[in-house]
Amino acid sequence: MSKMPETASDHLTRVRLELLGESLLVRGQASEEHIRELGNELLRRFRTVQQNYPTEARLRLLLLVTLNLLDELHQVGQERDQLRRLLEEATRAGERA
Repeated sequence: MSKMPETASDHLTRVRLELLGESLLVRGQASEEHIRELGNELLRRFRTVQQNYPTEARLRLLLLVTLNLLDELHQVGQERDQLRRLLEEATRAGERA
């Protein structure tokens, strides 16, 4: 009997998370622990925003969490680009010395 070729989906971790009353099956290449940590971080951030805006609907709170995360991602990208430029400048300066 021949063995079927392996696909990327054969190596995916599957984790069921309960987030804000919703059951969500997450598939990914990360470990189960990492996926659960992400779920916990999402809940932590949601609760923080909810404390600041207790009368807002859940969808609006989730949108605020998403915007906050995107802002952080954007800032990290800018910092990475700046560090890359500094490293390139330092490398060029070192080559001239």
